[in-house]
Order: sequence, then C-alpha cells, then structure tokens
Amino acid sequence: MSILKVLTDNEVETLEESETSSPLHRLSTPTLLTEGVRDLVRDMKETMLSLNGIGLAAPQVGVNLRVIVIQTIVIGKLSSPVQEMINPVITSYSSEDVEIEEGCLSIPGEYLMIKRPHRIHVKFQDLSGKYKKWNLKGLEARVVQHEIDHLDGILMSERVL
Repeated sequence: MSILKVLTDNEVETLEESETSSPLHRLSTPTLLTEGVRDLVRDMKETMLSLNGIGLAAPQVGVNLRVIVIQTIVIGKLSSPVQEMINPVITSYSSEDVEIEEGCLSIPGEYLMIKRPHRIHVKFQDLSGKYKKWNLKGLEARVVQHEIDHLDGILMSERVL
C-alpha cells in the first residue's frame, strides 16, 4: 500500500491543458472489478485517512475511473471500516435540501457553503464484488454526493449558489 498524491485545483490550473481535459474536470469511466482496482482502493483508503479526509474519488489521485472511498459514520462518529464504492450511481434524491459548509482535499484550506439533498439512495459494487443499495442521509449522503461530483468532473466551487 502507498500514499497517493492528491491533485489540487492550483496544480490543475497550471497544466498546459484546457479545463475540460484536466484530470479534475473529466467524466470518469465505469470500471470492472480488477486486481488493479483493488490495489487502487487500498491506496485511496490509506491516502484519505493519512490526510484526515472523509471521502476521496479516483480522479483526485489522477485515475479516471468511477471509484470512491468514504469514511462511514456510526451514531454520529466516524468509524471503520472505510467503504469503497465501485461505479456508484445515485438513484434518487430527497426533495429536502440542506446547506452546509464543505471542504475538499483538492481545494485545500477552502470551505464553501453548498446546498445538497439531505437523503439519497445509491447503488454500487464493493470490493468483494457484491452489489449494494444504500439509503443515506446527513453527512454520509453529502460525502457520497461530493465524491460522485468528482467522478462527473465537478468541483465543489462549481456548486456554490
């Protein structure tokens, strides 16, 4: 396992590429569950925890695949294990929106008020190959939405009203 370099918006802006082709602004590709993806997930989990993050998406470490990891929450506290989500898809959103301050490992030191649905339903594949459907609310729902935004090439700064 190894700690991966997290791309920041400042580094991406200095690239000699157009914004649409920068790693943080690409639409990620669905993936099969391979040994390479398993290795990526292990490294992403280690990276996220080393940076005290609660979510990380593959594009943030320069990998254009639909893979995220999130810190799960039990009774209001962060807990283990970190959950991987391969090819996550939000299947429904609540009509109730909540505006909360968010941060991002790719935009260090910046915190922005972002409005998002309070509840979501998400389906994904885990590392064992099982397909899961979760109903999430509060912080877990917010983190999954934030990380899926990364998979869709959207940074939190683009969500500010």
